[in-house]
Amino acid sequence: MEFARSPKRRTRIAIVVAIIVAAGGLTSAIRLLPGAELLRQSIRANLDTSSHRDGSLMALPPIPAVLLFLLVSVRRLARERIGVPVDRLIEEAR
Repeated sequence: MEFARSPKRRTRIAIVVAIIVAAGGLTSAIRLLPGAELLRQSIRANLDTSSHRDGSLMALPPIPAVLLFLLVSVRRLARERIGVPVDRLIEEAR
């Protein structure tokens, strides 16, 4: 790295990188801080999600989700092997 050999140039590069990181943080704070404030005022802020009463906490349990993913992936790979385009998978399901 020829351009960063001098200490003066390395310092300048470090300052520019720090400014870029700080600007990114400040830019994201424009959206994150009002969102956090509204979250505290939301009706969902006081919900107790630590208890798992009726199974509604998870939309799909982990093992069936993995099995569904594997089933769809294997079916897609098999269709690609025999020459059916992936775009036609949705059309055939109807």
